[in-house]
Amino acid sequence: MPYLAYLLVLIAGVLGWFHVYPLVIIVLAVISTAVLRASYVKSTAKERIKVHPFVDFVYLYVLQVLILFSVFALGYFLSTAITTVPGFNG
Repeated sequence: MPYLAYLLVLIAGVLGWFHVYPLVIIVLAVISTAVLRASYVKSTAKERIKVHPFVDFVYLYVLQVLILFSVFALGYFLSTAITTVPGFNG
């Protein structure tokens, strides 16, 4: 379970490589946020910080969208750069 977030980031990169429609990132971000939220709440419960649950969820969700979309774009542009190299027979 602790490596599920890394797996979702890897999936985002692979989906970018295969030029899948980018709105899939929203679904991956919801899944990733749901998975990471439990461990995040557990780690912040030890501190004396009180945060609003909705604001906390939005913060985590926006971060996941940014991370997953950047990996998606990296995969997309890497696949485009490799397949457009002159002399590449791939």
